[in-house]
Amino acid sequence: MLVLRRDVGMLLSEGQPMAMHYPLWRLQLESSLARERRDQDIALSSSMIQSAINGCFNKKAAKEFTENLKKLTHGE
Repeated sequence: MLVLRRDVGMLLSEGQPMAMHYPLWRLQLESSLARERRDQDIALSSSMIQSAINGCFNKKAAKEFTENLKKLTHGE
């Protein structure tokens, strides 16, 4: 039961206000997809932080960081 409450809470925080009314199969699917997206965001953030730190000590790394950041922001 606690797992279901946790999944509903996570989906509510992800902007799915109807999560408490989802059937169990959909709740499990949606929470799995939301966790996957969150984990990918964390991994990307970690990678970018590491690149930024490396860029402080190496000009080549700084250039690569800038290029990666431009790719992620579509050149903006």
